[in-house]
Order: sequence, then structure tokens, then C-alpha cells
Amino acid sequence: MSQLEFILAREAQLMYRRAREFEPVAGNLSRWRGSIPGRGPHKEISFELEITIPQEFPRQAPTVIMVTPTVHPQVDPSTGYLNLRILTYWRPEYHLYQVINSIKGLFARVPPKLPDTFSSTLVPSESPPPTQSRPSPPQTFQSTPSPRTTPSPILPRKEPTRAPPPVSEMPAESPKVKELKSQISGLEEELASLQNGLISKTEEVARLEGQMDAHNVPRVGQDRISQIIHPQSDKDTQILDLQGEKIALEDLIRTLENKFENGEISSSEYAKLYKSYQKQLHLVNKKLREMGIH
Repeated sequence: MSQLEFILAREAQLMYRRAREFEPVAGNLSRWRGSIPGRGPHKEISFELEITIPQEFPRQAPTVIMVTPTVHPQVDPSTGYLNLRILTYWRPEYHLYQVINSIKGLFARVPPKLPDTFSSTLVPSESPPPTQSRPSPPQTFQSTPSPRTTPSPILPRKEPTRAPPPVSEMPAESPKVKELKSQISGLEEELASLQNGLISKTEEVARLEGQMDAHNVPRVGQDRISQIIHPQSDKDTQILDLQGEKIALEDLIRTLENKFENGEISSSEYAKLYKSYQKQLHLVNKKLREMGIH
């Protein structure tokens, strides 16, 4: 088994555990395809995408192409290429399932849409059926009637328009209808609150999963790979834990920057949190350097 095949097998284990909605294309572990449900008007649509792993993985970032035609600020309309921050600032420690978590977080903040031309083909237009031409009756030779005998056309009788009844005469809603309307209004408010909470939880899941199953990218022989995948000493375990914490902090800083750019937090709060996270990241990097990891 080559080094790339071993890495792909490890990534497959993580994908099967962390991104079960994705699966390899025709058993090829370097190509993964899956879908992410839409939101709002497109909540019934599943946006399909494909992730391709290059030969230089993990030193080179994978590519993400939207299979479903998608309208989104981060999607190239001509190629379907999805531009992600995690791919732009790719690090060899990252994994495929973290890319998928970033996509979910991005689509939670800015939901994808279908092109107008594509969405119109999903709903059949309700055009009236074509009218069938009736055969013309056989012509008969008749004498032209005189103007006095020409019958006048019969106009259709117009029904008199009725004015709507005044509000005072409208039937009053029953207590049962009022109760149902109140329940519906309460459920809609609860649903809106849950949707907002889901967006924040999606980002939190992406951050927490960065702490799990993190491993350093192997660049040397098979022995080093086995040591990373199955640590044999407390030092190796501590290194993996620190690297996982480092990934989580970096992801947390990126999420914080996105929230600040979108105006979700104030400048004072951003500065306070950014300083705290950078301090924690500096301590983690310092511990890794002391253990010989640069």
C-alpha cells in the first residue's frame, strides 16, 4: 500500500464517521459525492457537490465542485467551483470532513439558491391545453338576407355585482379558530428561533469536530504513519491533542472574523475575543515547538 493509499483509507474512515451523507464515487476514495439540503424557499432541494482529492494530498488542498447549478457568492457560475476559506488557507493537518463542515457553515450563513432558468424547469408551467380546431360546417348556398331581416346579436346578460358585506356583518371567528391561529403563530416563532440556533450550532459543531481525530500529515515512511495513526507513547498522544486544539482555535478565529465582517458582533467584542484566542493559539504553538513540532 502506497503512502497516498494509506492516507486515503484514513480519510475514508473519518468520512464514514463524520460525513455519512457523502460516499466515494464508484469506490474511488479520491472522489467523494454527497448533498447538502437547502434552506428557505429551497429547503426541498438537495444541493449536490463533489470533492476531488489531488495526488499531492494532503500538502495540496482538494477541490469542491457544485454538481447542482447553484447561485451563491462563493460559487463560480461558469465552473461550479466552490471557493472556501479553508481551501484558500489549506494546511496539511486538515481533513475532508472539516471541508464539509465549512461548507455546511457557509450555506447556513448564506443559503444557496437555484438559477431562475433551472428552478423554472423543476415546476411545470400550467399552460392551458391547446385548443382543437373544429371542422367548419359545410357551406350552403343561401340567399343574402335583406337588412330588415338581419337578426340583432344577443348580448350575454350581466349579473349585477354585489358589494362585499360590511365588516360588522362578517361572521365572527369561533374560539377554536382563534386558538388554532394562536398556536400556529407560536409555532412559527419557535421555528424561527430554532433555525437561528441551528446556524450557531452548525458553526460550533465545525469547531468542536476540529478537536477530534486530528493527526499530523505523514511526509516520511510507513513507520511514521503508523506512529501518527496509532500513538504509542504519552508524548505522541499529547502532540495529537495539541494539534487538534490548534486546528480548533484557528477555525474559531476564522469564524470570529466572518462574524465581524458580517456585522454580527461589535468591534470591541471582536477585539476582546480575538486577543484571547490568539493568546491561546500562541501557547499551543509554544508547547508544540518545545516538543520538536514546527
